[in-house]
Amino acid sequence: MALEKTFEDLYERLLALEKVLEDFANAVLHGKPADEDHHLADRLWDAVAEMQGRSKDAKDAAADARKAVELPINLELAWRKLKACQQSLNQLSRQFPTEVASDKHVEELIRVADLMTLRSEHPEWAGWVNVQLVHLGETREKILDATDGALLCWEEIAERAGMTNVSMHATNIGQQITVPVAKESTREAIPETQ
Repeated sequence: MALEKTFEDLYERLLALEKVLEDFANAVLHGKPADEDHHLADRLWDAVAEMQGRSKDAKDAAADARKAVELPINLELAWRKLKACQQSLNQLSRQFPTEVASDKHVEELIRVADLMTLRSEHPEWAGWVNVQLVHLGETREKILDATDGALLCWEEIAERAGMTNVSMHATNIGQQITVPVAKESTREAIPETQ
């Protein structure tokens, strides 16, 4: 894939991640039952909001990297901006499975939905939890997709850097004159000077 197209693809993947996180945040905040608060909803909202910030950082860095690969190409700037994008994606990739989608958190969400439904206090929480579970799956998919896009950019940069690599080796400075060793019969024929 061409360098410019690869960076454009990464940017598009990050836009898709940003959209999924926006939908997730709206579902957490506005989808919960009216006049009802639960610590799980608050914790999930905080984590998703933080992920949105990291996603924006990754997208902004990718936008700068995308500009750097337009003509005239500034490969060093593209590399630095891609590195910043990758760092944000790495933080997101670590945060998501530990703070948002860990087995413990998912089980807790399901337990709350079941408990509220069994008590018949607030059966609407079950619907809210199901929506969050769908968003968890969509978010996981988009994070992996964005990470794959960054990897393709790294491959393109490595390939481009390899094409323009120049290497020189200097083995001698100045002149070196090598005289071949004369054969024994030739040495005898040459008179010695004193």
